Amino acid sequence: MSTTSKSEIMKKIFFVLTVSLIVFMIGCSRQEPNSPNPDGGSGGGVMLKIDRENAPSNVNVVTAVLKKGADSLVGNLDLTSSTSADITFQSVPIGTWQLKVDAKDINNVVVYSGQTSVLVQENSTTQVNLTLVPSATGVGSINLTVTWGNQPTEWTEQVSGTTAQLRDVFFNDQSNGWVVGTSGTILKTTNGGTSWEKLMLNYSENFNSVWFVSNTTGFIVGNNGTFLRTINGGTNWWSTQLLNTNSNFYEIQFSGATGYITSDNGIVFKTTDLGESWVSQQTSSWNSNYALKLVTHQNVIVAGQSGIINKTTDGGLSWNLVGSNPYFQWIQAVDFINSTVGFAVSGSGVILKTTTSGNSWISINSPTSQHLEDIAFVNTTNGYIVGNNGVIFQTTNSGESWVSMNSGTNKWLNSIFFVNTNLGWTVGNDGLILKYSN
Repeated sequence: MSTTSKSEIMKKIFFVLTVSLIVFMIGCSRQEPNSPNPDGGSGGGVMLKIDRENAPSNVNVVTAVLKKGADSLVGNLDLTSSTSADITFQSVPIGTWQLKVDAKDINNVVVYSGQTSVLVQENSTTQVNLTLVPSATGVGSINLTVTWGNQPTEWTEQVSGTTAQLRDVFFNDQSNGWVVGTSGTILKTTNGGTSWEKLMLNYSENFNSVWFVSNTTGFIVGNNGTFLRTINGGTNWWSTQLLNTNSNFYEIQFSGATGYITSDNGIVFKTTDLGESWVSQQTSSWNSNYALKLVTHQNVIVAGQSGIINKTTDGGLSWNLVGSNPYFQWIQAVDFINSTVGFAVSGSGVILKTTTSGNSWISINSPTSQHLEDIAFVNTTNGYIVGNNGVIFQTTNSGESWVSMNSGTNKWLNSIFFVNTNLGWTVGNDGLILKYSN
């Protein structure tokens, strides 16, 4: 630590202690008060002596307020320009007053404060010991800076060519990616999002999730039992009505040839032959499941409506209720950083965490109250969360803390996907696609 910083710290300490000794009240010459004196007798004067030389460098103004009933007196001392080092009140009616002294910095923020009761007596001097202590409260100011031109942002918007609500994004590698959304919207890029092609397919259902197991084989699921599959990189798509259900499909994920789909009424669909055939499984609750995470092809977490979380460790032969959001907010997404530690995001900024492989969950401190839609970890330390009002949060310490990123938008963000720590995309309402490239 430098000599200057040590000196400043000592000055602040000395200021606080010195003020407690030399801020005092002096009864001045007898004068008739300007207003009736309910306590009777003549008025007095009040003088506050300030140890200006030893005041901390961040103190610019000292404000003193005397109050008694409806009467109020205010005095100010500018330590940067005033030649005196005191605040004087004259014609103060005798009686008991409340004194509050605030020391403010250049932004009018209260950095030291103290208050006490003061008895102003006729023809007498009253000694007052008042300590000004560091304050965490007070009034402040807002500095609005206008920059003409493009505002720097960590995310850049890409031209999607659509105004649909985009609900999911998936990339096979740094170049080849897919986005799906409402009204049958399917977008494809082969150049990292520099340009997006809209596939003109004859579908009007809302698509909710897309997943590719290779550059050629991929799947899309959506509302009313919509299920699409391609085996030639999206040139052709084949539609299958799974088990003749009209339930909504919310998310699809694969681990090797094993895949799962979340749906309504607690139903989960499973395939072990890369989507050639599917069987339905009933979880332990009848709530719709929006979130899905394959920790392994046998160990699977689903969550959703009312914050209910279900888990299987035997590939869906049995499902157990392992937790719930204590605030009953719907869980939108789940991700794990390893086999034991995972996170779930929900409404009103709720973040849940497990350190027991999903067997139990607790609510942790959240950086926001905005609705959260998706969470994605790139590796064991780096992860991202997106949600309403364009919020994006990043962690570089395995979710111990989250910091806000500048998304450059206030639109609702629904999904996020990273191919590595330096490259990712997020999609949202009104056709919004943002790319992060570090």
